[in-house]
Amino acid sequence: MSSQPATHDDVDAQPADSPDESTDEESPPDSGETVTHTSQPTLKPALLALSVVAGVWFAVVGLLLSNPAMILTAELTAVVEIVVHLVFVFIALRLFVRLYILSRMSYTVRDGRIIREYALLYRYRRREIPIQHVRGVEVSRDPVESLLGYGTVSVLSGGVDQGLGFLEFENVPHPDAVAKAIDNTLEK
Repeated sequence: MSSQPATHDDVDAQPADSPDESTDEESPPDSGETVTHTSQPTLKPALLALSVVAGVWFAVVGLLLSNPAMILTAELTAVVEIVVHLVFVFIALRLFVRLYILSRMSYTVRDGRIIREYALLYRYRRREIPIQHVRGVEVSRDPVESLLGYGTVSVLSGGVDQGLGFLEFENVPHPDAVAKAIDNTLEK
């Protein structure tokens, strides 16, 4: 059994019998639980990064095109320009994939559990923590996140085997409201 907490990128790291369960199929219908908060991640950070990348891309290509002999010879400048295009296309594609993933993700706080789920093409992922296993809630924001009104809410859990795990709500709008909804559910 792994005692390392699962991250967004390795949701398969938790064993199936763990309280922080990840499954590929949908769970049975809810047993009368009330939804106290539901949210989706904001696309603001990925869109901001994409616009910065596009601006830098156009500036670098414009600089190379305005002075063809900038890097010793015009031929070498053309090779550097191709490399710049390839690098920036790769970065832009990664950001578009990130936008797609964020748009397909949802966060839900219920009376009995906290859920992060997403569906990508033909794959469905759901990770949940039963409320009784929640050991703490943390909100984190850097200055840009504070300015744009989003942040990350991390829910720390302890299971039957006392292994610690966590569930992160990344890029969530109004993270304090999400943390308050979790705290209110814990108090019930």
